[in-house]
Amino acid sequence: MKPVYALVIAAAVCLAMSARAQQPGNIEDQRFDEEMPWLEVQAALPDFPREEDLIKLKGNFGPREYWVDGNSLKVDPDGVVRFTMIINADDVKNTIYEGVRCETKEHKVYSVGRNNGTWGRVQASKWQRISNRGFLGYHDMLYKDFFCPGNHIVASKDEALDALKRGMHPRAEPRR
Repeated sequence: MKPVYALVIAAAVCLAMSARAQQPGNIEDQRFDEEMPWLEVQAALPDFPREEDLIKLKGNFGPREYWVDGNSLKVDPDGVVRFTMIINADDVKNTIYEGVRCETKEHKVYSVGRNNGTWGRVQASKWQRISNRGFLGYHDMLYKDFFCPGNHIVASKDEALDALKRGMHPRAEPRR
């Protein structure tokens, strides 16, 4: 075989292997996709909540009351449901902008409201596992009953708002 033909054959083999590697469903491509790190979107602060946009959570919370600001609710492409929560405990109103990540069952606080109607950023806030205890135990309810029913994120803001207004998402398991 002449050297020119050997080069042509080698080039053709390399081209065929390259094309095969780029086809959908290739095992190497799937491993690459699985190894991609999760990237959180830069969350922009919403407008401060207005009374007419608040949706009260129904439940036995003792002396506390919880409201979600429907206007601030977003289902973002990074898989995080972001919203403003108003908590009234012992006549003290707390306003918190936060997120719930359904994939990992975690929550994160982005900002806290000030008395003058402005936001104060929370420095170095980290994702924390959702629990059903204490002052922030409402995250468990939001996760299970409204934003992540059956451990799957809602498809849209409208779906989440509908669940909040109904008092529970249709896919949520009934509480005991």
